[in-house]
Amino acid sequence: QAVRAHAVLVLRGAKNGSVRQTLEAARKLIGTQPVAWQIDPPAFARYGITAAPTFVLTRTGAVPAACAEDVCLADHDFAKVTGDVSLDYALEAIARGAPTLAADAEAILGQVRRRP
Repeated sequence: QAVRAHAVLVLRGAKNGSVRQTLEAARKLIGTQPVAWQIDPPAFARYGITAAPTFVLTRTGAVPAACAEDVCLADHDFAKVTGDVSLDYALEAIARGAPTLAADAEAILGQVRRRP
């Protein structure tokens, strides 16, 4: 699903502080799929993420701004769903709950549901 959605998996940090262990764990999870992933601790503050997994959809063209010690986005520039749910479910929930992002969520949902 991540491949079809062109999603980026974001990690808070390296597994046990080791890039090697992180690469091994990512390889086990992703296999040979061309899934983009990155380590980006500030993203967790930017989107107010306190639990994983959390699915985040950001409005195209949204520009982060400084807020306190972090870089944040306005509430209308992103939506998130937290929990052990499928990508389909998360996108459907975003489409229902965030009208400004509904079209984007539905477009990605169409990509995810399209058979390769």
